[in-house]
Amino acid sequence: MFWYRQGSNKDLSLVAFSINKEFTEIVAPFDKRKYAFNRPVVKTGSLQIHSLEAEDSAVYYCASSMAHCCATGSQAYFGKGTKLTVLEEGLKVTAPTVKLLPPSKSEPCDKVQKKRKERSVTLVCLATNFYPDHVNVSWKVSGVNRTDGVGTDNNALRSEDKMYSITSRLRIGIKEWANPNTQVTCVVRFFNGTHNVDYDDSVNGQLVPGMVDPDSYVNSAQTAKFAYSIFIAKSCLFGLFIFFFVRKCSGTAAHFGPGTKVTVLDPNINVTKPDVKILPPSPKEICASENDQGNVTLVCVATNFYPDHVAVSWMLNDENATLRVGTDINAHRINESAKYSISSRLRVLKSVWKNTTNMFTCSVQFFDGEDYITVTDTIYGQNKLSADRVRRYMNTARYAYLLFLVKSMVYAVVVGGLVWKIGRGNKKAVSE
Repeated sequence: MFWYRQGSNKDLSLVAFSINKEFTEIVAPFDKRKYAFNRPVVKTGSLQIHSLEAEDSAVYYCASSMAHCCATGSQAYFGKGTKLTVLEEGLKVTAPTVKLLPPSKSEPCDKVQKKRKERSVTLVCLATNFYPDHVNVSWKVSGVNRTDGVGTDNNALRSEDKMYSITSRLRIGIKEWANPNTQVTCVVRFFNGTHNVDYDDSVNGQLVPGMVDPDSYVNSAQTAKFAYSIFIAKSCLFGLFIFFFVRKCSGTAAHFGPGTKVTVLDPNINVTKPDVKILPPSPKEICASENDQGNVTLVCVATNFYPDHVAVSWMLNDENATLRVGTDINAHRINESAKYSISSRLRVLKSVWKNTTNMFTCSVQFFDGEDYITVTDTIYGQNKLSADRVRRYMNTARYAYLLFLVKSMVYAVVVGGLVWKIGRGNKKAVSE
């Protein structure tokens, strides 16, 4: 009798053997203090493992032979093996999430067009995020177990978060899949340490273009014709009803009010008025247009308020600005703080923005549950030079300064020459 250990590298290692019930031996490098081989009778033996560690996780096989392993011509008969998983510290037993993916939309059509003898499609079952990897995948088609055309990963794959996943594939005939009454089920059996639990997902067959038989087409056409007739009759009756109703109610009109918005306050969030800030046009937008007839955009941002009972308006100097104003339809909720924010945009001519006397005001009216509170922010027009224009002015000034230096040097040389010439003429006159 023998005991073998198969680790993650798939290699078989002999752990222990016994010639008879009186003799058992633990094979090196396995420690006799950790492993114990008990064989009370000839046909029964057990392997005990003490002080379990994560490294002890493996598949253990029991084998039996009519002769010692070294005898010529001896043959050992193996059992199906027992999988042992030592749970790692910090990891909890987690059941799998099962998802059954139907065939791709192009696969059934390709099979029909190619007219292959073996026309089939592939469904994929994906089990993810489970621990440990004690799972078994099986398939059912319309409630009947299916083993033909099944391909399952040999082992579950472990991800970086130490959880496992496994995939299985089922190839099914395209005619069987094209029947909407066909139900395909993937069953993942998971051992949670005490008992097995089944987790499954199912999909129904889907009609495939190009595979409608004549009888089904005739039946469908007759059904559609009958349904269309009923629809026409129903539409006529509905039209007559509307006609008489409108005629009876002619001269009357319904007038709607502006509506009332109801917000049930979250008890964990305090009522908070908004913070309002106007952002001036970006320098890139200002520099984009060469003349003052282009447009620039001012943005008003109201943030960190609750609830979302707000209304945004603009003023240019002392007049309301309503043209070329765009405001978000609804306030957006900030997930982290559960507060709201909203933005509004005002487009004005570049010449209007460059007028430093113009005052732009954004007003946000906020209802705190009792009173309306108005929070505003104001900025004035700006006429700052762009970076390109400043650079051009600096280059012009630099060239002008260099020209001035050259001109001064030429002027100094001319004056020096005149002075030297006059001095020489005076010396000549004195000598005479």
